[in-house]
Amino acid sequence: MDQAPWFKEHKLGPEGLGISHGNGIGDLNGDGRNDVVTATGWFEAPAHPAEEPWVWHADYEFAGGGAGLPILVTDVNGDGLNDIIMGSAHRYGLVWFEQKMLDGKRTFTEHWIERDYPTIHTMMLADLDGDGKPELITGKQLFAHNGGDVGALDPVFIFYYRFNHGHFERHVLTYSYLAPYFGSKNQNSVPPSYVVGTGMRLNAADIDGDGKQDIIVACKTGLYIFYNKGYPSVQPKPSVLPERSTYPSHVEWEKPHLAK
Repeated sequence: MDQAPWFKEHKLGPEGLGISHGNGIGDLNGDGRNDVVTATGWFEAPAHPAEEPWVWHADYEFAGGGAGLPILVTDVNGDGLNDIIMGSAHRYGLVWFEQKMLDGKRTFTEHWIERDYPTIHTMMLADLDGDGKPELITGKQLFAHNGGDVGALDPVFIFYYRFNHGHFERHVLTYSYLAPYFGSKNQNSVPPSYVVGTGMRLNAADIDGDGKQDIIVACKTGLYIFYNKGYPSVQPKPSVLPERSTYPSHVEWEKPHLAK
């Protein structure tokens, strides 16, 4: 239709598409403009993005192949330079690329966060513990290619990570085995409830109004909300079980006689 709004296509360049998909947006060089990051390098945004060419920088290449969506840009180690986090969309691995500047030269060093978990197709950042710093939330996409990916029948999971100075601390939200439900002998079984992986996108929002960010997940087994109830108290609670001495199997061990 010949009426507003109109859209004009702007091609950044043919680079960044050599090993499948994966991209993200963020200010990588600290000039206040959002750049575009891919699995094999990044496009630097010019002062006038819609008028001037974007500069391609082949500064790194993700060893895990094609990356998930989105690739994240954030300062992982607190040095004032934004780094890159990406997951392997259809292989194994989750990494961050540490950005360094030395004598005006920009470099990126790859650090593995995980090597043993596959199909990390989507991720996001959200402040889950209310400390003003984001956590990384991600997981395994459940049957991204209808079970055709490497590790498709590996356990499915959703994790979040607290990270500080480049160290990532994993926390498990859900972890379920798939082979008992979807193996070769169970091809016609109904997908079980509460076997939760990721779909194409994660979301975080305060669903119940308690001031904490909850996590919303849509995947091939349903739509789920993980309600954030904070960290449990470290104080021990009284045991609800009877005293050990009341059990029939309880035997009081005799103290050994010490030789005089």
